Amino acid sequence: MKLILVNAPTPGYELQPYPPLQLGYLAAVLGQTGRHAVEILDMGVQQVPDDVVLRKIAGSDVVGVYFVTMNCAVGLHLCGLAKDQGLTTLAGGPHAALNPDQVLQSGVVDYVFVGEAEDSLVELMDVLERGDVPDRVAGLVFRRNAAPHRTAHRRLKPDLATLPWPARELIPMADYRRKTNNTSILASRGCPYVCKFCSVSVMTERRYRKRIPAQVIDELVHVTREYGFERITFFDDIFTLDRDYVMALCNELRARSVRTAWSCETRVDLLDQELLGAMKEAGCYRIFLGVESGSQRILDHLSKGITVEQIRTAVQLTRKSGISPFLSVMLGVPQDDEVSIRDSISLVRSLGVRDVWFQPFAPFPGTEIVKDIRDLLGDDWSGLYRRLDLRSPVLPTRYLSLQEVKSLYLEAMLSVAGPKALT
Repeated sequence: MKLILVNAPTPGYELQPYPPLQLGYLAAVLGQTGRHAVEILDMGVQQVPDDVVLRKIAGSDVVGVYFVTMNCAVGLHLCGLAKDQGLTTLAGGPHAALNPDQVLQSGVVDYVFVGEAEDSLVELMDVLERGDVPDRVAGLVFRRNAAPHRTAHRRLKPDLATLPWPARELIPMADYRRKTNNTSILASRGCPYVCKFCSVSVMTERRYRKRIPAQVIDELVHVTREYGFERITFFDDIFTLDRDYVMALCNELRARSVRTAWSCETRVDLLDQELLGAMKEAGCYRIFLGVESGSQRILDHLSKGITVEQIRTAVQLTRKSGISPFLSVMLGVPQDDEVSIRDSISLVRSLGVRDVWFQPFAPFPGTEIVKDIRDLLGDDWSGLYRRLDLRSPVLPTRYLSLQEVKSLYLEAMLSVAGPKALT
């Protein structure tokens, strides 16, 4: 059978597009079997009109679309195009996995993957080729008798060392290189923390798994040499969770004299001077820090598990090591008021950091915080999803109107040079 995996365009990602590694992993695993043909249609870096989409999917048997909340509307549209051609449609990604019933209710999706889909995809393609019903394929949701039917729970892949590299040869890497000198790689998956606003811990069941350091650096060297990228972003959910592992990665980079500059994302309470020194020596030039708020009340409400003082310390240590901190600060959290938002603005000002992403709060499905704000969301979320771009406030808070949130967001943006592309 022939499968086309589609990376739907995502609003808000234009400043710094990254290749769809999730689809790359799926394509690589399926390709290893030798039993099915697979292609990737990447709409994240180039506009593809519907007539071209129809030509691309012609001759295929199955179309799979990767969903995040910000692109769910266009994702469903693409599935509709495929269904109109009589093709089997699949949906994966965090939005589909955490909201499978709603995705199925659209009527244009046949199967939804819940959790990591590499093994589920291989098994499903084999079942579809045989013409069987995929009852025994774990990690699926599909309609039966007009109702969603869930198969058995799919355990997360425990050993990432068995994964092949993403099939970047199926991704238009040259198009990405023309836009940026920075690309992405994964060394680990998962996060054990319970931040109420984040879907990562839900998707990964709070389990953290990592690859073998030498294999990670092999891939990093290959990507930079093969495609000409000068910088690498580790897309790990929480890069410095395992301190010894990061030290091992740094040692591998230094031992092999790899000079590629790289960046990562982590928590403010998972850094120390020795670790930062090793990272700097190994090529780290920037760390994306999840600050979220300058108000301790809001940090506690979000179950972030950090303090404002830890934020200050992390920024100071990062700067002292010669690495640039890039702060992510969330505005318009449901419990935000004028005082808490101004606390965040004041904290950023006092730290003197110019690289800041003031991120409007986004109510992602499946997160703990959504359970507390049903009244703010209303019954129909579809219109809200279409407005999500991680650059514009879309909801009021318990204490502020949407217009007041927008005004404070503008004030925050004007308080610094403005959010910069993650180059």
